[in-house]
Amino acid sequence: MAKIKKESFDFAITSPPYYDTEHYSEENTNSLNRYKDFDEWCKCFYIPLIRKTMFGLKDGSVFILNIGSRKYPLNQVLLDTFSRRYKITKQEKSKCV
Repeated sequence: MAKIKKESFDFAITSPPYYDTEHYSEENTNSLNRYKDFDEWCKCFYIPLIRKTMFGLKDGSVFILNIGSRKYPLNQVLLDTFSRRYKITKQEKSKCV
């Protein structure tokens, strides 16, 4: 597990795996293989990923989290877990010309 220093980053961006929508590897370290269902994956991977990232950000920094909710309610888990503590804004897909 990565060790992150408190308030050490100015910016963070990630696009985490969407639980079982993509199979990256058969290794036991793959989050899909480590957790038996979506709820456990959220509790043990998704939510800690966000918490750890926020811990590492300096005050006033920005965290971009590229997620979708086609198969799983990743947006809702984010809002339910963090909206009281952090300002969360949703950016819809932009249309490229």
